[in-house]
Amino acid sequence: MADEDLSNEEKYLIGFYEKVLDGLIYELFFPEDLHSHTINLLKYVEGARLPVLTEMPEKQRLSRLREIHERISDDRHPIRGCLESLRTLEVIRIIEGETDSGITSNKSQEKGE
Repeated sequence: MADEDLSNEEKYLIGFYEKVLDGLIYELFFPEDLHSHTINLLKYVEGARLPVLTEMPEKQRLSRLREIHERISDDRHPIRGCLESLRTLEVIRIIEGETDSGITSNKSQEKGE
């Protein structure tokens, strides 16, 4: 499915879940940096007991993703807290191209920033 075929909501959900996946990857590569700031995304994702989407009928997946998003993006949910805290770490800001050092990543340049 091409991007232009997606609704704004679907694009938003994709972006949210990409942030979760990015956070999990950051935790794998920089565990000390994250854990020293009590960012334990993997623990909370495991604890959320998310379903395996490929094990459910395709027609139910989008509604299930919406339900999960509603739950884990709540201000009080630890996954949301971890995602917000990630942006405070210099190593993550550098990777995301959000540093004040004048260095921009390819990701930022691709966005036209």
